[in-house]
Amino acid sequence: MPTTVELHPIAGCVPSRLADVIFIHGLDGDPFGTWKHPALFWPEALGLDHAHAGVWSLGYPAAKTGWNGSAMPLADRATNVLSLLDAHGIGERPVVFVVHSMGGLLVKQMLRHAMQYGDPAWQRISRATAGIVFLATPNSGSRIADWMTFFSLARASAAVKDLEHNGAGLRDLNLWFRNNVHLLGCRLLVFYEKLPMGQIIVVDEASADPGIPNVVPIPLDENHATICKPASARSLQYLKVKRFVDDLLPARGVAIEAGVPASPPVTAAATYLCNVGGWKRNEINAVAWSPCSRYLAAASDDGTIRIWHPACKNLILTIHAHEGSVKSVCWSPGADALASCSSDGTVATWHFPGGQQIDRWYGTDDWARSIAWACDGSLLACGYANGVVRTFDPVARREHWRLVLHQGRVRSVAISPSGRLLASGATDATVKIVDPRSGTPIADVDVSAAFPASAKDGAQVLCLAWSPSSAHIAAGTVSGHVTIFDALTWRLVRARKLCRDSILSVAWTPDGRSIVCGSADRSALRVDVGRIDVCGTRGMQFDLVGSDTVGVTVASHRGSVRAVDCSADGQAIASGSTDESIQISTTTGFDNAELRAHRHQLRCAALSPDTRDVATGSVGRQVMLFRMQPPTQRWTLEGSSDVLVSASNGKGERVLEKRRQGLDEYIRCLAWSPDARWIAVGGDDRTLRVLDADSGRVSPFVLADCHERSIHCVAWSPAGDRIVSSSGSELIIWKVFNGAHQRRRAPGGDILCAAWAPAGDRFATVTEDGKLMVWTGLVSTPLGHCPDEIAVLSWSPDGKFLVGAGAGTHARVWDAAFGRLVAEIPVDAGVRAIAWDSTGERFALSSDSGAVQLVSPNTWRRVGELISLPSTHRSLCLAFSNVPLPDSHAVCAELHISSVLLASD
Repeated sequence: MPTTVELHPIAGCVPSRLADVIFIHGLDGDPFGTWKHPALFWPEALGLDHAHAGVWSLGYPAAKTGWNGSAMPLADRATNVLSLLDAHGIGERPVVFVVHSMGGLLVKQMLRHAMQYGDPAWQRISRATAGIVFLATPNSGSRIADWMTFFSLARASAAVKDLEHNGAGLRDLNLWFRNNVHLLGCRLLVFYEKLPMGQIIVVDEASADPGIPNVVPIPLDENHATICKPASARSLQYLKVKRFVDDLLPARGVAIEAGVPASPPVTAAATYLCNVGGWKRNEINAVAWSPCSRYLAAASDDGTIRIWHPACKNLILTIHAHEGSVKSVCWSPGADALASCSSDGTVATWHFPGGQQIDRWYGTDDWARSIAWACDGSLLACGYANGVVRTFDPVARREHWRLVLHQGRVRSVAISPSGRLLASGATDATVKIVDPRSGTPIADVDVSAAFPASAKDGAQVLCLAWSPSSAHIAAGTVSGHVTIFDALTWRLVRARKLCRDSILSVAWTPDGRSIVCGSADRSALRVDVGRIDVCGTRGMQFDLVGSDTVGVTVASHRGSVRAVDCSADGQAIASGSTDESIQISTTTGFDNAELRAHRHQLRCAALSPDTRDVATGSVGRQVMLFRMQPPTQRWTLEGSSDVLVSASNGKGERVLEKRRQGLDEYIRCLAWSPDARWIAVGGDDRTLRVLDADSGRVSPFVLADCHERSIHCVAWSPAGDRIVSSSGSELIIWKVFNGAHQRRRAPGGDILCAAWAPAGDRFATVTEDGKLMVWTGLVSTPLGHCPDEIAVLSWSPDGKFLVGAGAGTHARVWDAAFGRLVAEIPVDAGVRAIAWDSTGERFALSSDSGAVQLVSPNTWRRVGELISLPSTHRSLCLAFSNVPLPDSHAVCAELHISSVLLASD
């Protein structure tokens, strides 16, 4: 047993390591003996499996009794160990703790001290903590401690007294940990023993369970002494811990996806371009239930297919399927694959549930608008905007045939449930019926023949659907009519105007008694077929839907309903809309749900000065902070509340005041302080707030209702003591820590953006009429004029030049001393973000196309270009860094994090 606290290096503890793993023993433990089985010393084995990480073992006096040695109380030992870890530089890299017994309580107390005492070095350790492995940790104490305390002759140590079962101190510590673990942003892995030592189970299941949601303790066939000594690398605890560490720690030179080359090793001279992007709009174009009715696929404008499990509202798979908008999606009969088509003209098939591409067909056929899979799985059919219909053999992986069937755009194709007929509907107001195997024409249905001459333009067919029996086919038209044809005679048998606007999608219920229509009038309607007029009895109804409306509205959206589908079991109807949502309507009415791929709808984001964290603001009144390495969500500030705070009344008396805490409206802008301690947030509630970056709590530094309108720009001064904010044409300069602020209106209309000069003695603004101003205090000086709208301004690191760019075709550079326009740099699309490297030798412009242009200030010419974000995203913030960022999919579905290596010596 150690007699003093010491951190022992086990493996990989070199300055170039990327992470730290620290083993901490419990009572009567030893930094080596606790973890050593005759066949395996597993800290060393773990170090061999993670060569990029440093593995340490902490030794400290933790005697059970006074006879054996000394032991500090838990709170004192936590302070002692934090100081030791800081002395070894722990906290500069991600940390994983592997703890046995009382070692787990020690780590919890250390994290509590780090968050509450405010020591920057300790806070760095808590922020770096990526995960904790608890091995038989007595979160609510151990009865063996009660036994030793009861028999006072044993002279129980202070450490044992801290472990008394259900003691007040442990209850308080465990309650704090449960309430704050989400702020720590670390993951947990918990094991507990099932075998006794002698007659006693030292730490039972109830005490080992920390009570954290979604953390399931794992039982082991071990006792309290052997649970921390796995016999081999095949032992359950070793395999789980190895996988746990793999998931949390950054890997050196490992490819993320198959076929992607591994990144080169990180060196001190490595330079990365870090680009954070948010999703563009993802209007829903098609929805399709799987044959088993468990999953729902949605095709979106952002080029993706998303698979949902609607029963639990989980998004289980996102496939980046096409470069263009995905117009249609369908399932294979066995639900083991999906097919999609896109405005980029391609057709592709995808494995489910893996999401891997199976095949892809190209062509020069214009937009692909609709796709269908035959019931026997042997045929795919696709309709195109130039009137072409193609069929493919997914088994032989080849095109089957291609025919020009229409003179207008094909909007829908459908294969009958029997598999014997293929129908296509187009804007030429016809429905063509062919043999799907050979393409032989069978019937040509002229939908416009049923319309009066004055209304034939309304006969354009936008959607088709076969009845389950293959006896009828329903077609939806531009005029809002649904027409039903008999598949034997191909005569119109029923027709009625159901919607005020165009019918964009149609589906039959599995019993064949009803149809569901999605319309541009923002509704989804379910109609009994028997209530649709029989052709010839009442004729076509061209008046607006009035009091004689048939059917029931099953969903109301805020945009056009482009897609509807009924589940095969008849229990649910899904509708997808241009409002980016999917609504699930059930027959019971109790399980209705709305599905959204992107809940947060991000408006802004900012990388911390060290690029370790990214803060985001959304229209959902949320600010969220994400740790980049390891990828974790650290905290979320949401909604609003009233809190009572103690304040001075200026007469030496303390009074209670009610203040607003939280966020009342949309978040439009945020910015990090230069020391990364604070985040300034502005939005539609006209209030400036400063958030604590560690906890996410609203600090006392708040300017309530400081602007007349929404705040759309905030910027910290380089010294971190002032913030400039703008709303409309109004500017406020706020001395944050003493509350003083001044305001001024800018000439020239609304201010679009603002940026501080590197020296902090001035800042620049640009207004909507193109006036570029430089401000010293509240005195403004015209610098220049820009003919295009400027969205972002950026100073060169030496303060000599000012770069502005936005929706125009050029980024412009001004000499900040003389107001001279020195360069106009062509850009391919609207610029969203600008970043300079620390040397000032280049800067980057990120555009809506996903591309980033690199520009040299020596020539003001483009010296490079790279695709940093997918075309489905727009840049929110940009930075140069010496540290690579991970793929964002493990962080947040809203974000895409790009980290591109630019140079490495």
